Amino acid sequence: MQLVRRPVLIVSLALAALASEAQNLGPSPDEALAQARETLLQDGPREALPEYERALALYREAGDRQGETTALRCIGVCYRRLGEFQTALEHLEAVLSRTRELGQRQAESEVLNNLGLVCWELGEYGRAIEYLERSIAIAGRWAMSVFKPRLSTT
Repeated sequence: MQLVRRPVLIVSLALAALASEAQNLGPSPDEALAQARETLLQDGPREALPEYERALALYREAGDRQGETTALRCIGVCYRRLGEFQTALEHLEAVLSRTRELGQRQAESEVLNNLGLVCWELGEYGRAIEYLERSIAIAGRWAMSVFKPRLSTT
């Protein structure tokens, strides 16, 4: 009877240690991003900003460039919504090149749209119109690539 209890006790202790360690790992980058989005919706950009920064750090740690780009874009949007337009512009311009590198056409359109809104707020109307026109052009091409195959099969 004594021999059976020891392995069970050792396995139980090992499982308890693993469970404790897993709890200390914290959220995954995707979970952190989802929490930041929830905070943005419920409490606004000021409260969400540190959570987006945490998601960004987790994506960087994981080496996930696409997730990192998404988190940076969300940070830029938070700064835009806070009225910190110059900081938003810097973040969004950095994100624009990343979306192109990654081939994220829809995200590129969204970033161009946000850049247009930021430039408009900064009084750079010509630049704003350029960004917005580029955003619309990409969104139109993207939408056609998504919906055209569906339309031809009906």
